Amino acid sequence: MTEQASEKVKIKLGGMTCASCALKIETKLKNMRGVKSSNVNFANEEATVEYDAKTTNYREFDNAIRDLGYKASLAKMDIKVLDDLREDEFTNLVKKCENIKGIESIRGNYDAKKLFIEFNELRIGENEIYSTVKKFGYNIEKAASAYDKEVEAHKQEMKYRLRILVASLIFTFIITPISWFLPDSFLRNVILFLLATGNYLVGGTFFLKGAYKSLKNKSTNMDVLVALGSTTAYIYSILTTFFISGTTFYEAMSMILSFLLVGKYFEHKTKGQTSEAIKKLIGLQP
Repeated sequence: MTEQASEKVKIKLGGMTCASCALKIETKLKNMRGVKSSNVNFANEEATVEYDAKTTNYREFDNAIRDLGYKASLAKMDIKVLDDLREDEFTNLVKKCENIKGIESIRGNYDAKKLFIEFNELRIGENEIYSTVKKFGYNIEKAASAYDKEVEAHKQEMKYRLRILVASLIFTFIITPISWFLPDSFLRNVILFLLATGNYLVGGTFFLKGAYKSLKNKSTNMDVLVALGSTTAYIYSILTTFFISGTTFYEAMSMILSFLLVGKYFEHKTKGQTSEAIKKLIGLQP
């Protein structure tokens, strides 16, 4: 491997639920042909890969990560073209941008007069992209920076996690007193079954997705344990409700899901704050 062919790329990751996920991605990338080193930062949800550009490329890394069941992307930015261009002129601008080294992909929307750019921030920065496009002779402005894109993605994920957390807590706050204070009866257990099923479909799905990804790749993580525990309690409770005698554990399953979703929510919130603080510190460098 020659030194000139060696390149680095920083990949944004999504879908990781624990440090085991980060290790899994790091190992997968490290074992790929042409890769010199790989490092996955779980807190920042980023992977840095050094590789032989003549042997492999980002697209192969992207496919490998997605095969594991996770999301992958590069830094993104949007540029708004202020000039009134004809469609062929706009298409020509897109082609020029495709030749800028460090830009991995670019999509143009003529109606919105916008360029949607995905780039390797270790090869080229967004300010450099902006100035290069500006030198082509066009009047442009930044519609959204790479940082804006990351913040928006984090906000969307926080909204999603908050929705399922609130829904799960509502189910749990209803299920728990019914289970603890109402006398055991078939009607009580049927009501608990219906409520617990709603909680399992809302809160349990979050962990079942992570467990499926992990088992698909012949490994285990915390999601597998949570899915196993909650599913076992749910299925046993169904059996004791309709088929055999015994005690139901609907409230235990619901409380497990809700408590862990609370932890997942604050974990993701903290990761976002950590990532933001690190980026601000980097921005203070001369």
